Amino acid sequence: MPRYDVIIATRVLQKEAYKALVRKYCDVIWKDAGVIRDISTLGTRDLPHALPIKTERGTEKIWRGTFFCLDAMMTESTAEKLEALPELDNDSIYSKVLPMMQTAPMWCNYRERKNREFAAFQQNQQNFDQFLETVEDNGEEELREGREEQ
Repeated sequence: MPRYDVIIATRVLQKEAYKALVRKYCDVIWKDAGVIRDISTLGTRDLPHALPIKTERGTEKIWRGTFFCLDAMMTESTAEKLEALPELDNDSIYSKVLPMMQTAPMWCNYRERKNREFAAFQQNQQNFDQFLETVEDNGEEELREGREEQ
């Protein structure tokens, strides 16, 4: 299953209402066999412009909202359901489902290249050690031959 970031914007609520709202989104993900990896709040912030929301009295414009981020693994059909959920709920302003870029395959072969470089370095180091051993052996043999000749 692909991994997504779900961004939820809500109007300013009480703590219990936040819990219930996030639970609604989690239930939608869980019903379709999704996995929630992390839930984080981005805090209450001023919105860049007034957003209309539905209330019992009609529509109202709000200037402040609280943002949540869910890191989830789910199907594409679940992502579509999550984007439609604010239309059914009065507390949500909007929700956006974004695919995470870390799940995209990277074919740069960085790790393999580094492993090859390290292996070549080790091979060169081993060859150098063997070279030193042969030089030392040859040097001792040459000294022995030189002593025998004298």
